[in-house]
Amino acid sequence: SWWQVDLGEQHQLAITYYTLRHDGSQDFVRSWVLQGSHDLAVWVDLKRHSNDTTIKVPGQYASWPVIGPAAAVPYRAFRLLLTAPNASPNPASRHNFCLSNLELYGFL
Repeated sequence: SWWQVDLGEQHQLAITYYTLRHDGSQDFVRSWVLQGSHDLAVWVDLKRHSNDTTIKVPGQYASWPVIGPAAAVPYRAFRLLLTAPNASPNPASRHNFCLSNLELYGFL
């Protein structure tokens, strides 16, 4: 599962941090990667999360910095890609990436 935001061909963002808000379910995301792209075909990893237990409550907000050489480059599009099952108590929902809000911060 994944979420994608495309700013369009005329806009790029050098991201410094991002915020997620979980939806109202118990399907808490644990392992995912934030990626950036110039062309929607090639994606670069900007921030990787592995068994991240920050989000524990439905509706919770959480923020993370984006640092490193790849983060200094502006990108047209951003994608959040689920890399392992979420923490859902329901096995049928473990591949859902449940969000109610995504905020990207940086420099245009």
